Amino acid sequence: MGQAHHTALTKSISAQRDAERKEEHTRESALTAIDRLEAAQTMLNVELSTSRKNLRVARKRISRFPGQLAEVTRKARSRPLTFDLKRKGVYTARARSLARLLLKAGCAQTKVGALMRNFGYALGVSMVGQMSSHTVRRVVYEGGRASNPPPRRPVPVQTPLHC
Repeated sequence: MGQAHHTALTKSISAQRDAERKEEHTRESALTAIDRLEAAQTMLNVELSTSRKNLRVARKRISRFPGQLAEVTRKARSRPLTFDLKRKGVYTARARSLARLLLKAGCAQTKVGALMRNFGYALGVSMVGQMSSHTVRRVVYEGGRASNPPPRRPVPVQTPLHC
């Protein structure tokens, strides 16, 4: 009976050690999982803090928007809209294309300048200067020349001189 008792006791001790090892392994796994969860929580807290800051900044910008809009609107209404036909003494491309467009639509060359001024007045834009009929003629001529350049002549191929 002594041998059987000893075997049973050994098995019992072995089972107890296995249970302790499993418990230790489970404890280590739980601690590792807790560490990972704490790291994830720290990262999420940082993201939450950043998101809250961004939200606060966005709310401040939104709260300032009506005032900014009112200021921009007030400035825009305080100064009149003007359209300069010339820049540094030269008629702008926009003014020249408008003159060509009016002529193409059938407006008389002598009336283009006054018509441009009247269009501006009707739209609430004051125009600086008025295009003369001579300038209108020149603009049309230059526009036609630019759109229909003269044909090029082929460059003759020169043969090298052999000495």
